[in-house]
Amino acid sequence: MTQKQLNRMKLSAVCSLQAYEWLQKWIIERHPGNPYPGEPKTYFYRNTTHRQYLSKFLESVIIKVLRSKGCSPIKANDAGTYRDTSKTVMDVLGNERKIGSGTWSKAANVAPGRADSICFVNGAMINFEVKVGRDSLSELQLQEQDRAILNNEQFIVIRTVQDFLDTIE
Repeated sequence: MTQKQLNRMKLSAVCSLQAYEWLQKWIIERHPGNPYPGEPKTYFYRNTTHRQYLSKFLESVIIKVLRSKGCSPIKANDAGTYRDTSKTVMDVLGNERKIGSGTWSKAANVAPGRADSICFVNGAMINFEVKVGRDSLSELQLQEQDRAILNNEQFIVIRTVQDFLDTIE
């Protein structure tokens, strides 16, 4: 892959060419017998149309790479559940129509401000918070960062794949 090819992808916002090549080598090492190993752009998170594509890609890189190193990262369950409250009705022409929408319910055990991923690495607790673009830490996340530092934990904001690779190496 060349820099020009990478620049055409959304991933170029969070992944440099060097980091992309590192991920490609990592995938090949994980699947040595596969003649057609996956590419990082589809191996980690496939849905490029999702509005949170870049952050979900980074979170997936963090989880998969840490698991391959023997760690057990814990990802925050922040999605909640979607409840479809729409109704299907029949119009005067006999066509079925779906009216209404659904609602999102927050997950019950999610603490506001909690880091996206938490993991013990070499005996140290590390909190990974993924931020993409101009996104910054909220007030609750800043409080969580202060709490983590007081408890001798590391709180690391990951903005690119290279930030994460520098952290684990």
